[in-house]
Amino acid sequence: MLHLSPRNIKYSRDIVTEVVKMGFPAMLRSSLTALATIVLNRMAGFYSDSILAGMSVVNRIIMFPTSMILGFGQGYQPVVGFNWGARHYDRILHAQRFSSYTGLIAGTVMGALIAIFAEPLMQVFTQTDAQMVAIGVLSIRLQCLVMPIHAWVIVVNMTYAGTGKATGAALLSLARQGLCFIPMLLLLPPLFGANGLASAQAASDVLSLFIAVPLVILVTRELKRKLKEIQECQTQPECTAAQPAEPDMPVDAVPADALLVDVATAVPNEPLTTA
Repeated sequence: MLHLSPRNIKYSRDIVTEVVKMGFPAMLRSSLTALATIVLNRMAGFYSDSILAGMSVVNRIIMFPTSMILGFGQGYQPVVGFNWGARHYDRILHAQRFSSYTGLIAGTVMGALIAIFAEPLMQVFTQTDAQMVAIGVLSIRLQCLVMPIHAWVIVVNMTYAGTGKATGAALLSLARQGLCFIPMLLLLPPLFGANGLASAQAASDVLSLFIAVPLVILVTRELKRKLKEIQECQTQPECTAAQPAEPDMPVDAVPADALLVDVATAVPNEPLTTA
């Protein structure tokens, strides 16, 4: 029987540091989302209750496709992490391309569908407040327009997280809801009023693209360089340090004759073991 005891728990500084380092971007993303929502609601309340209600409804509607995109990215991240540790850089590049195309297509399809039905969705929450419907439809359609960008930036973010590059992952996590969004909230409403408030998130997504592009170029170049080093190493028999790690051989892949035990040479009173 398995027994659990706090005395058997041992902390490794390296492991704890790695866990904190890689969990920090996710904490930033969640914290900044809450902070950005508070700031957005405070600023929307300065205009009218209808604007405040409209932006609150928009956040709930956009939460569904955003959660799906984030879930896709979180499924992609361990693929990158496992192959990074195993030095299968070609698989990371393949997964990155696949996830980028999938994210762009999914973001485009979801954005188009939600944009088409933006007005009926808003009217589910009110039939009489025209100002609430108008500001909500504008904000939804602008965010749907840049949803493919948001999906691709998530893929880049998870690539950095999966390869253990906490600085790039934290920077991208800060970008959408912090570095880009809060300045847009302070800049656009004074210039365009409530419409500027409705377009702040879409503008933030566009700005985050300019942060993600150089980062994805850097990480892609590094992956290709490492892959080239391994390919060159494979042509040299004496070079084994950079070879991709091979998985353990499954039991069913072991030759049958390797499982045979010579009973005559087995040690007496000892259990037979298989090789």
